[in-house]
Amino acid sequence: MLVINFLETLALLKACKAAGHKLFVLSNMSVARYESIKQEPEIASLFSFFDDIVISSLTPYEKPDAQIFTYLSQQYNLQPSDCVFIDDKQDNLDGAQAAGISKTILCSNFDLAHVRNELVLYGILHHNTARELHIPTGQA
Repeated sequence: MLVINFLETLALLKACKAAGHKLFVLSNMSVARYESIKQEPEIASLFSFFDDIVISSLTPYEKPDAQIFTYLSQQYNLQPSDCVFIDDKQDNLDGAQAAGISKTILCSNFDLAHVRNELVLYGILHHNTARELHIPTGQA
């Protein structure tokens, strides 16, 4: 089940995009599930901020296999050391780290305040920008 806090997620995506960052979704969901949820207006508006949505079943690999991160880095001409990977499962973060993505964020219970703070620590968002997001501390 996909559960999100829409307004806070939207604000975070806007801030990252405004800072000039490329954004990607990497999901192990089925193609049928993706086709279904992308029809939902809120999800479609969130997806519009991403440079691409990658469904692992359409690639040779899936999370947490480190090869999917290497594959995506090559497909999109990304340097793993420049990437930040956010996920709700530690195994997936471990796979990203094995592929050279050292900046990872474990997002348990969709805690957007934690994600925002980590993005500031990684230099992705500036402290002033992050404060303007009005994401409450604790679970969002």
